[in-house]
Amino acid sequence: MRPYVIGGACDRVRRWVDAAMIEGELSLPAALAAHVVRCPHCSAEVREVETLLQRLRSLPASLDLSPVPAAVDRVLQATAASLTASHGAAFAGEPATAAASPKRRREPQWRWVLRQVAAVAAVILIAAGGLTLVSFGIHGAVKGSEPGRIVERWISPLRDWTQALFENVR
Repeated sequence: MRPYVIGGACDRVRRWVDAAMIEGELSLPAALAAHVVRCPHCSAEVREVETLLQRLRSLPASLDLSPVPAAVDRVLQATAASLTASHGAAFAGEPATAAASPKRRREPQWRWVLRQVAAVAAVILIAAGGLTLVSFGIHGAVKGSEPGRIVERWISPLRDWTQALFENVR
């Protein structure tokens, strides 16, 4: 990406190119023409504009490139109608009517944050309640019995199975 200096030679070339698009002819002063030869970005832009202007000049003179006036009027009327409908009738200088569509307002940020905090708090409460219920269930299951014996009852089949599995391995 090239550095762009406002007020530099590239900026002056760009202004001449913009004027050429309006006038239909590009004639740069000698100092700017020398810059265009050295600057690859400006030379590409000038070549592109010169090619476009040459193509436009090569079109037949009988070809009318101006827009049809009726088409321009229809576009302007449709644009004015859409602006009036989207911004209300007050935009066109008329009193506001009930037919104008109401503009949707954005929700304040504090409400969004409050909703997020409430959702997180609800998740935490549900998780805490679930853990409490599970802990009460475990406590009820082992109440009146020794946890060591229950664990031994679960592990002894596993110990026997692993001993049988790896009996001949050494």
